[in-house]
Amino acid sequence: MESNCTKKKSKKGIPHHRISYEERKLIEKMLDERCPTKDIASVVGCGVQALYKEVSRGYDANKAQAKVGCR
Repeated sequence: MESNCTKKKSKKGIPHHRISYEERKLIEKMLDERCPTKDIASVVGCGVQALYKEVSRGYDANKAQAKVGCR
């Protein structure tokens, strides 16, 4: 899957991955299929910790996208 997301570097030099709406839908689908978090993070192209933060309060791609707004 090719991503249109942007990657930024934090002050510590660690790359950040901004998760797109398409990637959120993919995360939701893979979670429904009970895929391991590590595999989902690898497919999406983000770190496992970022994915844990993304899904920490239950997951719905539409709600997640609305929460972050159009960035």
